[in-house]
Formats: sequence, C-alpha cells, structure tokens
Amino acid sequence: MVSLKIFNGSYMPITHLQIERQSQNCIQCNVEAVSPFNELLLSWNATRPEVGHFLFFFRLKTAQLHDFMPYALWGASGQKSYTADLQSIKVNQDTIVLKEGLADGFSVKVEAQNGADITDVHALIASYTNHTEHVIKPLKLPQNRLQLDVPTLSQRRVDHPRKNDLCSPTSTCALCSFLTKKVLNPLSFATNSWDSDADIYGNWVFAIAEASHHLGNKWLAYVTRLTSFDEVTTNLKNGIPSIISVRGPLPGSPVPNTSGHLLVVTGFDGATNKIFCMDPAFHEESETVTAYDANDLFAAWKLRGGVAYIFKKFLKKTIVKIFPI
Repeated sequence: MVSLKIFNGSYMPITHLQIERQSQNCIQCNVEAVSPFNELLLSWNATRPEVGHFLFFFRLKTAQLHDFMPYALWGASGQKSYTADLQSIKVNQDTIVLKEGLADGFSVKVEAQNGADITDVHALIASYTNHTEHVIKPLKLPQNRLQLDVPTLSQRRVDHPRKNDLCSPTSTCALCSFLTKKVLNPLSFATNSWDSDADIYGNWVFAIAEASHHLGNKWLAYVTRLTSFDEVTTNLKNGIPSIISVRGPLPGSPVPNTSGHLLVVTGFDGATNKIFCMDPAFHEESETVTAYDANDLFAAWKLRGGVAYIFKKFLKKTIVKIFPI
C-alpha cells in the first residue's frame, strides 16, 4: 500500500484526499481544499527499481486545474529532474513555484515504466508553503546537552572531481549510515543523487530518494520547509539527526559565505548556546564534528527558508495518514 502524507503545519481533514491506483503501473493522488500555497516540494520513499524507472508528475489547482507536468524520473540507470519555466509555473529542479497567485490543491501521479514495479513506492510526501506568510519562529534551544555520534565524512575526501559540490549526498550518506548502522559509500550516494538534467549533486528530492532506498520502508524521509527549529531538536531527543540547508555568512565554517550548503545537525547545548553538526565541508574528517553558535546557524538556516531533510520512524503502513509538522 502507498501512504500519502501532507505537511503544512496543520491537520487536514482526511475527506479532502482521494487516492486511487489507476492501473497496475500507475498511482494518482488528488489533494483538494488545502491552505493556499505558492511552492510545492514532493518527496517519495521507495526502493530503487532494478529495471526501468518511476516517472513522477504533478499538477496544480488554482482557479483552473492545470495539466500534469513531469517532475522527476528515478530508476535503475539514474535520475533527472524536469525544469520548466512557463507563464504561471516554474519548476526549478526540486521546487515547484507558482509565479502569481495561490493554489489550493494539487495532484501527484507516479508511473512505473519499462519493467519497474509500482509496489516499490511506499510513500509520497508533499510539503507546501505560502511564501507570503511563511515565518520561522524564534529559536528556543533546550537547556540540556545532547550530541549524537553521527559518522564523520568529509566531502573533500571523496574521490570525485566535483567533491566541493557533494555536501548534500555526503551529509545524507552520514545520516543514513548512523540510522542503519552500516558503512555506506558517499561516492555511491553522490552518483545516485546526481541530477543528470541540471548537472547538480544538490537536488534535495534525489538525496531523499537515495536515503529512502537505503533506509527501507521502516523510515519516512522527506524535504520540507520548517516553521520552527523545534522539529529538529525534537527529532534529536528521539535519537534522529536532521539535515539543514544554510546560506550566507556562518562564522567558523570552512565555507563562511555560501549560496547553499547542507550539513547534519547532531545535537545542541543550551547552556553554551551551541548547535553540534557534522559539517562535510571541512577538509579533515576529524574536523567535521563541530559546534556553531546557535544564533549564527539559525540565521543562516532562516536565509535558506527553513529547508530541512527530516527522518521519522515509519511504524504503520496506511493508505492515508496526515499529521502536522
């Protein structure tokens, strides 16, 4: 069975969801009457098919119901996004942006093609945001100290000509190694996260998809924009790290002024106002375990709009389950 989960910070009545399996090779999910939004992020949790691929589509509902548009292809031989810049909608690798006005519904469709098995998809996750109202609450760190022993990985040590671009797959590899208690290969993670259309290694949804492939259906993984850092600290209390994206100046970082960088949040110390991280940008693996001033890191995260890779234990497989961020 496939789960559809919707995240926007509030409960959504289950009656607003329609999920139907159109055929043995296709799933379509229709979501109506949600809070108005102008950005949509889609994640999927699945086992990567050994043959063929999955093709993901979306459509938005504004005053009219738009046509389905391709979002991503993910399969045995790789993955690619579908960039589009139309009059009303822009798809930029992982984000779906409505240029004017707001949408109040959307649909997601998945097709299994060329031998892929649709039952290998076990969750679809949609995160939607109204950027005119998206506000991140002030930081409030717990007063105790907590630090998870996430494996240390430096992207600078990965044998790859574009190792400076590998913060997302390296961070995700380290986090998945921690959760699975297995030694995973960051070079393999990078290869399986590379967006062949955009020629980037930082596509958020492909990092999530590769993580899900390794974690299996006992875990839920997705990319979202949070409205509070509390989600990160709560997960840490439950023994689960998160990955966040930062932008701009970050004192103490090996990339002190970045347009976008991802790192693993591994803990916090409220008494010293520090946030512990595994930052793959350091050149030596021993240096990747670091602590940033909480206010500095929070400010850099806010500049990125609260983007985070979130991981939760997926204890119950249901057709539909809705819960808030």
